[in-house]
Parts: sequence; C-alpha cells; structure tokens
Amino acid sequence: MSDLLVLAVAANGRITLNSLPSYFPVGGVKPRYFYRKKVAIGGTEGSLTGAYAGSDMVCLFADASGVYWFKGNRGQIEKIGS
Repeated sequence: MSDLLVLAVAANGRITLNSLPSYFPVGGVKPRYFYRKKVAIGGTEGSLTGAYAGSDMVCLFADASGVYWFKGNRGQIEKIGS
C-alpha cells in the first residue's frame, strides 16, 4: 500500500518541494487536494473535485519501501527527507 496526496496548485512556473509552501501562505488560499488514500502498488483509484481553473498538479507519495517523494508539475521527482 502507498500513501498518495495530489494537490492543485495555481502556479505559473515550475513547482518544487521547497517552493510548495509559498503557494499556500498562512491565512492565504487553502490547498485543494484530490485524493488521499492508501492505494495498492500498481493500482489506481481517484476522485477529482474542487480544482482551480488553470491549476497544475503536484503529488506527494510513498514508495513500497516507505520512502516519501514529491512529484512536481514538470515531472521532476524529489525525495522528501534524508
């Protein structure tokens, strides 16, 4: 099983893990997420609600080893943590 969180981010450029918090400042726009559920590796399941017009999608997920990753809106993948 793997954790998966997909966020809609209203951005005009490349979104990185480090830049992600700047799109959701304290007191600002709240993130809209599409799905967060344990999903079997290789399986698919989802729900699409509440997207912003023109939003880019980013996701955070865990692999089979329990390592967490960030996938940006340009397909780049960054490991979360050390």
